[in-house]
Amino acid sequence: MDGASDAPVDSADAFADGCACAPGVKLACVTTCGSTGNVTCTPQCEIPSGCAPPPEICNGLDDDCVNGADDTFACKQFDVVSCATSCGSAGTRKCTATCSLPSTCDAPAEVCNSLDEDCDGLADNGLNLFGGPLAKPQGSDIRSIRVAYNGAIYAAAYLDLAASNLAVRVQRYNSAGAAVGAPIDIATTGGGLPSIAWNGSAFGIVWGTDGGGIYFRAVDATGTVQGPAAKVHNANAQSWVGITPVGISDFLLVFGHYAPPAGNKFYSARVTSSGSVAGTVNDITTSTGRITQPALVPSTSDFRAFWSDDRSGKYAIYSRPLDSLGKALGVEVGIPNNQKDASFWSAAAMPGGFVVGYSSFDVGGGAFIVKTDAGGAQTGQPSIVSAGGQGLPEVAWDGTRIAVLTGDEFQLRNTQLALTSKFAFWSPTTSNLRYPSLRLSAGRVFGAASAATTSAQVRLFGALGCNAP
Repeated sequence: MDGASDAPVDSADAFADGCACAPGVKLACVTTCGSTGNVTCTPQCEIPSGCAPPPEICNGLDDDCVNGADDTFACKQFDVVSCATSCGSAGTRKCTATCSLPSTCDAPAEVCNSLDEDCDGLADNGLNLFGGPLAKPQGSDIRSIRVAYNGAIYAAAYLDLAASNLAVRVQRYNSAGAAVGAPIDIATTGGGLPSIAWNGSAFGIVWGTDGGGIYFRAVDATGTVQGPAAKVHNANAQSWVGITPVGISDFLLVFGHYAPPAGNKFYSARVTSSGSVAGTVNDITTSTGRITQPALVPSTSDFRAFWSDDRSGKYAIYSRPLDSLGKALGVEVGIPNNQKDASFWSAAAMPGGFVVGYSSFDVGGGAFIVKTDAGGAQTGQPSIVSAGGQGLPEVAWDGTRIAVLTGDEFQLRNTQLALTSKFAFWSPTTSNLRYPSLRLSAGRVFGAASAATTSAQVRLFGALGCNAP
């Protein structure tokens, strides 16, 4: 034999010469890591105890018995490794057949946590609003569902246009979203669009009628109606009445009186739980424009009334501070800059001022939200929340974000009004869904919406939209 052969041989061939192996011949063996290695037969015809591993190749195995499989490559063949996505979430990359890493980091699926995992620019996008629709209030043509919450019971006040003589009713729901009892009749005849608030001991319901006046009635926490309906003032409201709790057990109201062409008025009044006026009914604007959609928002030291009127020939939004008796303080402020045909819908206090929801019916109109400072002056540009002029945005502040319900969609937006999350509220969507209401408290959201001549929908979900209340 002239020298060692590089080709491993079967050691059985060497036994013919009385040796364990042929000197210098390389023999196949199993390494400590399970790969196929080799040993070289000694000059004494002995097989060494060690097994030399082969070089590492890309195969998903540890060939060289050092640092694991494919350790001399960028990654282990077909292994999934963690990485940071472009939006900062924990993504993954799958190692290729040639043990190289792709340049992109695959984003994970979205989960309900108010973060953007899939890097599409929205948090929780693609997830469904938690739960399904609750039992809707009774009625075949439900309008203007407005909601109040006392910490245990949601009370939804609404007008049933299909009921004989227009009925104002209240449907109660418990904290799990189950309807509690039958609807409570507040007014069985001559009803109008109702508003509702909780003052600590009773739900106050107020509504106006076409030429018949402003009426008030209270319902306690058990659903018992407290006395007859009380007439607050002789006014032709033709719109909602704004209501908010004030003091220990009273309510503050704002309402319009429609008396064209020059007799339109805007009033405020503080009423007790029995509907009696505490003090006087106050005239709070010199404008003779037609008042629509008035609302009251508590602020740090007073209350702010918001409304629309058409004093300039177009409907524009105004606000003014009121004291606890409803008397006007300071001056009226127009928003958004009185330049658009804008119909006010809702407002909520937030750090530094207010957020206001409205619809614009000018060319390129739609539903918008805009911020104001504490004095009601507009700060920054409006942000569109729904195109086409069909949305009336109900807004609320949850402590960190702005919640918006357009009827078809529930949105969350940051303090700069940028959209962060959105969820379908009513599916399938409908272009005439115009009357949303939103009550946000302690991380729980009760949303309601009604559409002309179609139906109504109420839902209960967590403050993230996709989470449980």
